[in-house]
Amino acid sequence: MPSKKKKSKAKGRKAAAGKGDANKAADNVQKQGTLHSEMQRLKIGEQQAGDGGDDALLEEAIKLAAVEEQEMKVKEKENCTHGYNPSMFQKEFSEDYFKIYFEEFYASTRRGDFGLHNKLDRLTDGFRAARAKYAKELNRDANLESIKSYSLAEGTKFILDGNCDDARLCAALAFYMKVLLTDFTACNAEKLLELSYADEHTLVKFFKKQIPCTCLDEKYKEVKISPKMGICSNRQCPLPGRSEVRSSMLCCTGCRKVNYCSRECQEVDWPHHKNVCNGKYHEDMMRQFVDVTAQFMSSTQNN
Repeated sequence: MPSKKKKSKAKGRKAAAGKGDANKAADNVQKQGTLHSEMQRLKIGEQQAGDGGDDALLEEAIKLAAVEEQEMKVKEKENCTHGYNPSMFQKEFSEDYFKIYFEEFYASTRRGDFGLHNKLDRLTDGFRAARAKYAKELNRDANLESIKSYSLAEGTKFILDGNCDDARLCAALAFYMKVLLTDFTACNAEKLLELSYADEHTLVKFFKKQIPCTCLDEKYKEVKISPKMGICSNRQCPLPGRSEVRSSMLCCTGCRKVNYCSRECQEVDWPHHKNVCNGKYHEDMMRQFVDVTAQFMSSTQNN
């Protein structure tokens, strides 16, 4: 037979649980009460207006419910973490790493030119600056995962706010963290560069597939009708931004890592590409990115 003390504790737990249920119930009652009072107001107005009030009341109530549902969705998006739920240490570390990466990227942008190829150097500068401060912390997969999660969450917020430029930088950082978490030797600088210039369709799809919430579902419905774009690997490509519809591009059959907008561009680039085809990573465009990644892996293993 339980003691009085145990009974008291059990009652306390039940009371606490009951209190939580009561609060939820109170919220529901309040919502129902608000809707009910609104419908009553509408009903009175319709009765004063004469016959046909029931149909008008139903139509107005449906509109009211739709507005309320939309407001709830907006609030859910505002409060959603998009899968980012770190510990206190990981929160401070991830957000500072992210800040350093962004600041160094933009500082490098102000120092250099704005060419397509140069953007890979600027991204690398951001990776290097953040790694310089947090080399030891990056030795743990959990911390890498935290940075990746934060990048995805922030990128999702940027997209919802209409800021695709910063969302692209978040996509590049999330991709880089994924490379470090899996196999850095399989890193693809072309993919990294493509994400940093991604069209809205590609960008939204990238984030939508990796976040656990549905916050980008509506946005994806808007952009999925637009074609996905790719970047021609020929640095002398005459197209603006070297950008072409991805489905019409030609992929190198030797390495399956680079794409071209036309046969002409592929032929022009072949003297350069033939030295790095079949999966080698010493192309000028990729060299710095891969070397920095290798240095990072070496430093974390020594620590």
